Amino acid sequence: MPVISQELVDECLSHIVDPVNLRACALVCRSWADTAQRALFTTISVSSVTSRKRLEYALRASPHLVHYIQSLMLRQDIQMVEAICNLPFTHLQNVSVHHSGPLSIQSVVPLQTLFSLPSLRRVELDCYFFAATAFIQIWNLCTNIRHLRLRCVNHSGNSFQPTQRDSLASIALESLKLGHVKSIETWLNHDLCPFDLSRLTLLSVDVYTSLFAWPRMAPALQTIETLDFTIDHKIDTDPEVIDLSLFPSLMCLRMKINMHHITQALDTLSTVTSASRIRQIIFRLRFRSSVACQQLDSKVASLPLQHPLTVGFEGHVEESHFPQLTSRNMLRRTVWSPFASQLL
Repeated sequence: MPVISQELVDECLSHIVDPVNLRACALVCRSWADTAQRALFTTISVSSVTSRKRLEYALRASPHLVHYIQSLMLRQDIQMVEAICNLPFTHLQNVSVHHSGPLSIQSVVPLQTLFSLPSLRRVELDCYFFAATAFIQIWNLCTNIRHLRLRCVNHSGNSFQPTQRDSLASIALESLKLGHVKSIETWLNHDLCPFDLSRLTLLSVDVYTSLFAWPRMAPALQTIETLDFTIDHKIDTDPEVIDLSLFPSLMCLRMKINMHHITQALDTLSTVTSASRIRQIIFRLRFRSSVACQQLDSKVASLPLQHPLTVGFEGHVEESHFPQLTSRNMLRRTVWSPFASQLL
């Protein structure tokens, strides 16, 4: 009987994504088992008691499977995930925690254990809290994190600042995505905040924050290569116009625009200078007004760039609304990828 090389087996199994089929493949023979199990356990999602118990059972029966886990998504309160946080992960790189209950002092230890793993590089944390101490202490040992996606709400209603004692870690971030971060801006903008923003190459933020004017953000303006921001109708006041000339290294720009703030979007694009290195602009439009689209078309087509520009749109757009970009073959339908590759 001819022997199929392991490389060919791995290549064939890499095209199977259905868990049922992968589990079946794992039972065929020893040469198939390792590849199929690795595919099954590379990304693990725990969103219920049943899924948690199933994972714990599998790892007790086959402890070696924990070494295959590279991405972990937890969508339960902390009591449900404590046992998961204490598993002996060796290759875990990505963690996403959607905390359904308030953070407490009891939450700190398991989350610290998880976030301080030497192999960890990417963290997404979606939470709320009443005591700032619990939130602050999570980051004390997390020096290996390079990519952070943060969405959290301080329900105490009071802003807070870090102290020297709180800032035990220096977390040199390469990418940062800030969602709703109510009442923690003072902490983020403090010199003792553990997040080092001076090496950022990728930033995603809603324009309602004053992040771009923070003193701590000044070094990052020189290094950011990919910028993603939202101009949204939920903002109570008019959003700021972002001066894109402040980003000398910027190469990729993504803008999510609402019809009510098309003027701010056009004014932001007006700050692009001939020295800009922008090669790609991606739009996610939350309107279908032909007039607004043609205004955007005219603005982008007239940008004083020295390099060829590609303009991408997420979702469906009418090419007739963008006559200048279409005639220059600059228009593309796209799926946003830079953040997908960097963050969960």
